[in-house]
Amino acid sequence: NTWTKRCNVVVFISSDRNDSFPTVGVNASEGREHLTAKTMQGFKYLYDRHLDDADWFLKADDDTYVIMENLRYFLSGESTEKPVFFGQRLRYVVKRGYANGGAGYVISKEALRRYGLRGSQNVSLCKSVKEAEDVDFGLCLQNLGVILKSGLDSQNRTRFLGVTPE
Repeated sequence: NTWTKRCNVVVFISSDRNDSFPTVGVNASEGREHLTAKTMQGFKYLYDRHLDDADWFLKADDDTYVIMENLRYFLSGESTEKPVFFGQRLRYVVKRGYANGGAGYVISKEALRRYGLRGSQNVSLCKSVKEAEDVDFGLCLQNLGVILKSGLDSQNRTRFLGVTPE
């Protein structure tokens, strides 16, 4: 009950449905090795049920903090009709880079549409290869023609921070 109250729509994805907390249960086991499946099923759920409810879709972990006003301001100059996503760019595995999952990342409506229409049912484009969730989903988005754009500000500082700033 912190920053999410400033969101238009909030959906909590979990491995289990919980009646005491508003979660959507997906068919994925608990554990790091199943995060890709949980993330991909979560985005499919958003595509199926919330595509027209928002322009941008943020993936954040339970320990992520977002200043929504800053994120909205940053995204206000971007087109939701372009297949793009933003996050802290890493390049360890994915040629064009992927967004650090721990820092959170945000995908455009068009990126979600491409994933829902083509990626969610096509394992040759989007598959879990037992890499990290952010690597797998970054490869998936790259295969769908979704571009990771810079999340840096005008002073080259990251807007998505994947480590404690201390």
